[in-house]
Amino acid sequence: MIWQSMHKQPGRRQKQDILSKSSGLTITSRSLSSIMESFMLFVTPEIVDKVVEYTNQKAESVYLLWNLIHPSNKRKWIPTNTTEIYGLIGLLVTMGALKAKR
Repeated sequence: MIWQSMHKQPGRRQKQDILSKSSGLTITSRSLSSIMESFMLFVTPEIVDKVVEYTNQKAESVYLLWNLIHPSNKRKWIPTNTTEIYGLIGLLVTMGALKAKR
């Protein structure tokens, strides 16, 4: 396969290339009064619930395997919850905003 650049033909834009909705604040976003409300537009409680569910599932399987391999040094997973996940996401966002190195 040879890479070739394709030049757009002059003329009308195709339908899928035309924005049909206006940009900017929506009715929902205009009524926001906190950073958390803004955040919740992108990361819904359902998403966080799934993160909690899958984190706990994965951790249980990892701990089960560890306990099978190391029967004399068993460990117990303490399930995470939505409060911890929101805290983790907040920490990661803050680190990204501050461009933290560690």
